[in-house]
Parts: sequence; structure tokens; C-alpha cells
Amino acid sequence: MYFFRFSLILTGIITFSIINWNCAEEPINVDLSHLSQTADTLTLNAITGFTYQVPPEIGSIKRLYVGAKGELSFPFSFIKIHSYGSNGIGWDSLLDTAIIVDSVLFKLYSDDSLISPDIDIHLYFSTDSIFSELESNYLDYQSFSFTQWTNLDRPVISQAADTTDTSQLFTETVLSWGISELLPTLIDTADSNLIRTFGIGFSEPLDSQFLNIFSREYSPGSQDPKIEVYYRQEMNLASESSSVDTLMKTFYAVGDVSIVFPSEEYNPVSGEIAISQGQGFRSIIKVPFDSLSLPELSVIRSAKLILYQESDTTNSFGIIMHPLNEEVDTTEIIFDNDPYPELGAYSTSSTLVDGKFEISLKSFLQSILMVDTLINVGMKLSPSLSSDLFETARFDLLSETNPARVEILYVTP
Repeated sequence: MYFFRFSLILTGIITFSIINWNCAEEPINVDLSHLSQTADTLTLNAITGFTYQVPPEIGSIKRLYVGAKGELSFPFSFIKIHSYGSNGIGWDSLLDTAIIVDSVLFKLYSDDSLISPDIDIHLYFSTDSIFSELESNYLDYQSFSFTQWTNLDRPVISQAADTTDTSQLFTETVLSWGISELLPTLIDTADSNLIRTFGIGFSEPLDSQFLNIFSREYSPGSQDPKIEVYYRQEMNLASESSSVDTLMKTFYAVGDVSIVFPSEEYNPVSGEIAISQGQGFRSIIKVPFDSLSLPELSVIRSAKLILYQESDTTNSFGIIMHPLNEEVDTTEIIFDNDPYPELGAYSTSSTLVDGKFEISLKSFLQSILMVDTLINVGMKLSPSLSSDLFETARFDLLSETNPARVEILYVTP
């Protein structure tokens, strides 16, 4: 009996392995039309929604901004420099008496080739930490100014080019400040809590002035905000001292953020929702779907939420869908913090293309059918990091030609 059971198990393993190998090599096409399953569709209309506004959160994007563009104002950006250099050695290593510092440069980079050499952008320095990259917003800086900071004046502007061939193509603009005067403070070992915080802003903000530069998220170090320290080191050889060639230590940004002031509050329009990263617009939509919306034991093949813009004003605009964890009873639409808690599962994202936004709800809706405790209380639509900071996606849920809808394809036993 034991041998017989063992033979059956061994035969099963071998058979499963052969079938699995064949599946990996070549898909098996099987006609399933004889099975007793019925495919059907369901279209959900009657989709409602509203828009609310929170302070814009742009601490993790690939740019820093200063000035004004469109309806957004960026009076200042902040940058925090690391306490340790690229080789893991701290600022205090520059206290070595054998080191002679030649220059200390603070550098920022931009892909704008038209930055004027006379641009009136100033660099400021503080030993206080006044911002959080992921949490700071304009509500924290309603009356802020750089009056108590060290003013390091305007930068030297230079352009770099790709010299690998004769075309000499533009690659970047470099904004550089000489900050050697800060060196005693930067290498101060008496203050163990020393924070090296820099800020940039125009001396006189004007609507016509605007600057964009790369943040620390833009590149893997080469174009990050940074401080470069150029120095020589004396070496004692055979009772004689001589200086080695000029060396460099680099100290990179460990945090940066632009503070953006949105220029408008959202004015509700009947049947419209809006989504914007720069303005802080997010929207809640309600889809009439619950565990009884489809026949028992239904399997959803696809479920797509489809929204249209009245006009094709944005493109490649990323939007994330987060199911809500619970309903929030409020008539307010402007908040200091987002009051709508996310479920933390079934989130999906997609991109607006040619005025049409289409996103899958399959996983979320199927789970509603299967999990008794999962209730559909609404979904949050918010901009992804890939969305254009200066654009607003607006959707007319009640459009006569292209109303908002969810299209579901499902099968039942």
C-alpha cells in the first residue's frame, strides 16, 4: 500500500512538471465555449463627485522653483546640505592643519539656457532647520522673509556644453556662489546640532521673474544642489613639505522643497471635478456599486472608470485612484490637511491622454463582491508626481456627449 501511494504521488509530480513546462514553452489554446458561463456587461452612470483643496505637496518632485508662473507663486525654495561629504568624511575634516582651502562653491543646475547673467536671484544661509521636505507648505510661511539670514548675493552664471563632437550642444546652466566666508561656520565643531540650510529667492519678487532648477530627485548626484570645497593638502616627505594637486570634497543636498502659494480657491462648478498638484485640488467620486450589483459568484474580467475633459487642455497628466477607508461628514472643501483617509489597498494609477482618462477598478470592485467587510464609500482622485505642476485636469461628470461612467465586463456561472 505504501509503495502504491508513493507511485501515485511520484506520477502526479512528473505529470504536473511536464504540463507546467509545456505551458512555459507555448500557450495552450482551449475552447471554453462549452462551459456554462455567461459573459455580460454592466455600465454604471449616475457617478457623482466633488473637489476639495489642500496645501500643495511638492517636496518630492524633480524641480525647485522660484518666482511666478501661471497662477502659482514660489517666493522661495529651501535646501539642506549633508553633514558628510561624498567620501563619507565630515566638514570637520577640513580643520586639518595640513589642508589649505582655496574656494567653497554652492552650485545649482538648470536646463534653461536663457537664464540671464544679471538674474537677481539671491542665496541665503541659516544654521536653523526651518523646513520638512515632505510636510512643509505655504501655511507655515505666511509671514516668512530672509531678513534674519545671511545674504550671499547673486550667482555667477555659466553654461556647459557636450564637447564629445563639434556640435557643442547645450547641456546645462550652472548657478554658482562663492561662499568661502561661511567656511568657519560650516566646519564648526562646537555646535553638534549645526544645520546647513540655504534658501533662494528674488530680492524683489515680480510676476515676470521665474527660475526652475534641478532638485536632489532629478539626478543621481551629478546635478544635485551641492557644495564643492576645493583644497590642497600638504604632505611631509623626507623632512620637506609640499602641496599636492587641488582636491575636492562634495557635500550634497539631503532635503529640498519649493514653497508654492496657490493663487485661487476652488470654486465648485456643478457636475465638475478638478485635480491639480500645484493648486492642491483633489476629488472624491462616488460610484454606485456594492456587493449586490452583480449576480452571485460573478467574476469581473474588466472594470474601467472613464472620464472626459470638456476640452483637451492637458496631456500625459498622471492621476492616482485611492479607495477611501471611511466616509467623512463635512460640508467644507478647503482644509489644512487632507481629511479623507485612504484604504491603503487597491490603489491604481493611469494617465490622461487626448482628453480621456481611463483607469482600472477591477481589483477593487471584485474585492467588494468577495469581502463582506469591504464597503465602497468612495474613491479619491489625486495627482501623481508625474503630473504637470502647472496644469489642472477638469472633468465634466454630467457631459451630455461623454458622461462619466464605469464599464464592467463580467462572467457568471
